[in-house]
Amino acid sequence: MIRINLLPWRDALRKQKQSEFYVGIGISAISAIVVVLGSLYFLNGEIQAQQDMRAKVEAKTKELRLVTKKIRDIKKKKTVIDDKIMAIQKLQNSRQKIVHFMDEVGKVIPDSVHLTEIKQTEGQVSIKGKTQSNARISELMRNIDNSAWLVAPEISVIQMGKSNTTSGKLSDFTLTLKQRKDKTNEEDQ
Repeated sequence: MIRINLLPWRDALRKQKQSEFYVGIGISAISAIVVVLGSLYFLNGEIQAQQDMRAKVEAKTKELRLVTKKIRDIKKKKTVIDDKIMAIQKLQNSRQKIVHFMDEVGKVIPDSVHLTEIKQTEGQVSIKGKTQSNARISELMRNIDNSAWLVAPEISVIQMGKSNTTSGKLSDFTLTLKQRKDKTNEEDQ
């Protein structure tokens, strides 16, 4: 019988498979490294794109904060200007009231009544003065009741004064009254 030695062929086949195995492992390792490096490169690119977007958003946010701050400053300035305009309009509207008030005070004050002080606060007026008799104070209050600009007279203090050599005894009085508010608006129209 003829004997054939198959060992060298098996060794050659084993070496070939072993070398194919190592080549396959090498190719797999290289492809795994390429995939990992490609993924890292891609992910780094995405991270960089996100950071760039974030930087743009932060820049726009800062810009919007500046604009918002400017708007708040403008609103504050507008409020101050509106307050000034309202004060000027209030003064403008009350300008005629003062003239009418002083004119009316001159009309309602009877003879022998001397005013020493007039104070006005928000439509309320306090008048201090001196008179020779209480009848003059009553006449003053009746004149105020009949006045078109002055209303609600109330006497709060009457004090008998000391005797004066030139005019006799003078009484000190304090009177409060109010101004009508509707009159100037009716005349303006």
